[in-house]
Amino acid sequence: MNLSLRVACCFFAPALFGLLAAGSAPSQAAQGYRVTGILTAPPGTVVVLKERNNQEITVTAKTDGNLRLTQTPFVFPKEVPNGSIYSVSIHRAEANLVCAVTKNGEGMVDGASPVVYVVGDLSADLASRSTDDKTRGTFYETAAPAIGGKGGDDGRYVAFVSYAAGLDGSTGKKRQVFWRDRHTGVTKLISSSAAGGEGNGDSGAPAISADGRSVAFESYATNLVPIDTNNVRDVFVWNADTNTVTSVSDAPGGIEANAEAYEPTISGDGKLVAFTSSASSLTSDVDGTSQPNVFLKDLSSGSVTLISRDEKTRKAGGGSRPSMSEDGSRIAFYNYAPLLDTDKNGLWDIYLWERGGQKLKRLSMTSEGGERAQGDESASRIVRPAISGNGKFVTFATTAGNVVPYDNNKVQDVFIVDVDTLRISRLSLDNNAEEGDADTPVGQGEKASLSHDAKWIVFTTSSKRFGGGVVMKNLVTGEMRVVAPAPGTAVGRPEISREGGYVAFGTSEKLDPRFPSSGIFVRFIAGR
Repeated sequence: MNLSLRVACCFFAPALFGLLAAGSAPSQAAQGYRVTGILTAPPGTVVVLKERNNQEITVTAKTDGNLRLTQTPFVFPKEVPNGSIYSVSIHRAEANLVCAVTKNGEGMVDGASPVVYVVGDLSADLASRSTDDKTRGTFYETAAPAIGGKGGDDGRYVAFVSYAAGLDGSTGKKRQVFWRDRHTGVTKLISSSAAGGEGNGDSGAPAISADGRSVAFESYATNLVPIDTNNVRDVFVWNADTNTVTSVSDAPGGIEANAEAYEPTISGDGKLVAFTSSASSLTSDVDGTSQPNVFLKDLSSGSVTLISRDEKTRKAGGGSRPSMSEDGSRIAFYNYAPLLDTDKNGLWDIYLWERGGQKLKRLSMTSEGGERAQGDESASRIVRPAISGNGKFVTFATTAGNVVPYDNNKVQDVFIVDVDTLRISRLSLDNNAEEGDADTPVGQGEKASLSHDAKWIVFTTSSKRFGGGVVMKNLVTGEMRVVAPAPGTAVGRPEISREGGYVAFGTSEKLDPRFPSSGIFVRFIAGR
């Protein structure tokens, strides 16, 4: 069977040095450096790479146990003079490969050896399937993908929710959270007890760490940890290295929350989790359990910090839908009740909390710093912001027509805010800078997804002008690219990988030719 594969390149030097065998490290001299890298691809994949300084190399992906994707180091034979431009391209590949250099394909050799990751992968990989490939979770029984992995492992790990029976022993009686390692092909039920039994209540809303090794999720199950007696939804974290589930939504000393907790977001290293809860037992500055607030839990120290604090009272002011930067220093969240004295619009807003900051920032303003109009939406409409991994940008969706000039389509659009300058731009424009003719994203206040560097954003759309049900936008060039089938096809909210090389999403279409099934797919994006 011909499998459509694509090849991507990205820089990530630390991982390379761990994989290069002794004696094979790139040579270094005052006059130049050798271009080095790693090919991540199915065993036996052959790719010929060419470097502009009249050299090429043939790389064959090695076999490593039962891994479906292996990592193979390579070194170009000649040094590139220091201060010179290097450029790596695909010179030749097997007939069934679609190859492209997608990130940092060229640059200057400037006091260091350039490191290139080359990745060969399926253009569409069905992720919602069992380890033995015999059970598949369809689109209608699977949802909420989250995608993780750094550097050469970009897009390697996928978490998702499913009630499909047979995925790692699940019965299908409750919604469970699963984690798949796309390199090993292992799919694991993670909303499980220490004894390995599936959760006895519904679980959902997975959020994955940047390295893909930790997953936070919410659950009504009471058997995931030894003590869970509060009989409400709680937040937990599963760790791949220890294969353990830890309770998150409790106060220091292990005191359980006295109201439900949900909507987790997790830091890049898996040590910090922000979540929403209406509990008053987590910190001392919350009165009553009538409104939700955003909290930050440090799993190392056990400390809990109130994020949604009212500027005037210094008490809890309400908030939900948190989104956290990779280092955990910035958290964007939604709220309807004003948290700042300057918030007088009587509408929902997006706020930003920053570690060490003196006060919150309000981000959902107009490009001129004025109040946003209500648009065709309720004043308290739920909106889910997204923050980039580097913490520099936040996105949100609104129907307000006065956020930027020349917004005349009277539909929902996606906007992005520079957190430091508060400059705001509209992203839902096609390659000719034309606005959409229907809602983008599809769901009311639906969350978009940003790569770590905010170079790429991905979102759903109903606009026929954009050509797809899921599209990507390049924030540098303005290019819009179709990821998923045309508008009208059933699709779920997409998530983009850290490096921007992969997009995970659900669709009713059968995109992986190896399996006659809809479900959660990981699309490999070439030409980054």
